[in-house]
This record gives sequence, C-alpha cells and structure tokens, in this order.
Amino acid sequence: MLSKVNIAPGIDKETTNYGSEGRWVDCTNVRFRAKLPEKIGGWTKLTDPKITSLIKSIVTRGHNIGLHPSYNCFSDPELLKNEAMILKSYCNSNGINQSLLGARMHYLRWDQRITLAAYDSAGLDYDSSMTFADRAGFRCGTCFDYQAFDVKNDTLLNFRIR
Repeated sequence: MLSKVNIAPGIDKETTNYGSEGRWVDCTNVRFRAKLPEKIGGWTKLTDPKITSLIKSIVTRGHNIGLHPSYNCFSDPELLKNEAMILKSYCNSNGINQSLLGARMHYLRWDQRITLAAYDSAGLDYDSSMTFADRAGFRCGTCFDYQAFDVKNDTLLNFRIR
C-alpha cells in the first residue's frame, strides 16, 4: 500500500535524522522542481573548459562574475578570504578580466560584527546580501548602494553595499 509522504522543500542541515520529521537532512545532487525532488547531474568543476567558456561569455556581455560564498563564510573570515582568492586566481589565470569582484552571502546569512570586516579583509568590492531572505524589502532601508561602515571600529570600509 502506498502512502503520501509530505517532505518540505530544501535541506535542513541544522538538525539530526531524529529531529527532522518531514524534512530532508542530507542529499546528493537533488534539486526541487514543481515542489518535487529531482536528481541532477551534480557539480561541475570550476576548471571545466565549458565553465570557463561560459564565464568568459558572461563577462564579455558586460556582466560581473561574483562569489557566492559557502554556507559558513559569514562567520569565518579566513574561509571567505580563501574562497575569494580562489575565484580571483581562477579569473586571472584564465584571462577573465573584470574591474570589480562582489559577493552575496549564502542564504543571506550575515553577522554584522564579523561579516563586514571579513568582506573588507577578503578584498571584495561589493556585497549584494542586504535584502531579507524571507520577505521583500531592504535591510538598510535603501535600494541605492553605499560605502560599508564598520560600526564596531567606527571606520569606513573599502567596499560598497549594493
């Protein structure tokens, strides 16, 4: 006998198998389309010639390639710096020239005490995370970009919030 199973979309990595009734806690190569899980082909390596060609064509059309840091980068400045360095090095070694490198935090995760300084230390030029993950609007009350400011140290930082 078949039973309908209701599983909420998305992956909940902040729980255990025992506390996750009705949720996915782990997966490999799955995405959701029309609210149903679907197996996908997996990740493609950044060094794949098809990816390099795609990135070059995107930049040629006048768009920026940005960093979408991994899940815990918002609270780990060294990890963010390392991921930014990998992307910068990849672009430089493949002749991908763009004047700015920005980022947008994974799931819009942000810690005002840590993330601003981490962006500055990583040498990023702008951030595009300043919206809400769960509703419309701007966290800072404006849709215009502005110079980042470190409230903790009372100083301007070397990147912009977009």
